[in-house]
Amino acid sequence: MGNCRDCGGARTEGSLHQARLRNIIDDILTLLNKEGLTSRQSLNLLEQLSGIIEMGQWLKILSLALVTLWGFLPLVNLLVRSGNIPSFIGSIPAIS
Repeated sequence: MGNCRDCGGARTEGSLHQARLRNIIDDILTLLNKEGLTSRQSLNLLEQLSGIIEMGQWLKILSLALVTLWGFLPLVNLLVRSGNIPSFIGSIPAIS
């Protein structure tokens, strides 16, 4: 089930997940203390990290949307070329 400092004995997936999260948080706090950051510097660093994670989530959503849209382009092109354009699409020139 993977290595986890606090995961001895038979545990459920939920408790393994919680133990891993505690380990990660402990490691982050240890690193912040080791670097000698003040609480304000630590907070600023964690806010920057949060922004990076949030940006990554938006990029993931955007890339999924683009892949989905890209998958529909051949269908839209086929409909436009055949003249069977659904009313919600309107007049779109064919993609060559």
